[in-house]
Amino acid sequence: MPSLEGIATQLLGLPLHPAVIHFPIVTTMLALAACLVCFLKPSLRRKEWLDRATLLAFIAVLSTPLAIISGRAWSRSLGLWREASWFPASDVEGGLLRRHVEGALLTMALSSVALLLALASRRQRAPLWALILVVAAAAIAAVMTAHVGGRMVFGVSDSNGPPKSPGDVSAPTLQISESD
Repeated sequence: MPSLEGIATQLLGLPLHPAVIHFPIVTTMLALAACLVCFLKPSLRRKEWLDRATLLAFIAVLSTPLAIISGRAWSRSLGLWREASWFPASDVEGGLLRRHVEGALLTMALSSVALLLALASRRQRAPLWALILVVAAAAIAAVMTAHVGGRMVFGVSDSNGPPKSPGDVSAPTLQISESD
């Protein structure tokens, strides 16, 4: 029977994390767009757009832990994360992995607050502007977390020289070979 970490690491032989990370990012950004439509065009069925924003916030809250768990499992399988620690060491990948994890946790917290505010806004117990601010903060946190992850995978620039090439970082790259 495969271990939970094995399941969280791969799907059909490919890393799971790159496949699932897009859900929290996109759903948070779409939730922000739906909130902005509610605010800027209140005559356009405000309740329906608020329902859409609530559903998108709910999907973000559900998908963010999957992204966090799969990312932790993947980085542990690569030897970047010690078994017993809650956070990766601050020197792994030039500190980027730790910042990536912190960003993911911040995104999760902000998405959770956004969902609670969306539910309250639907009952007119929270102002729409507060929901927009929190969803915008969650979207910014998600995008910044993704940016740090991209820097780890595709190379970073440091003060010691030119940007590293993707082959110089320790994250694996997918190689597709053509078969005859």
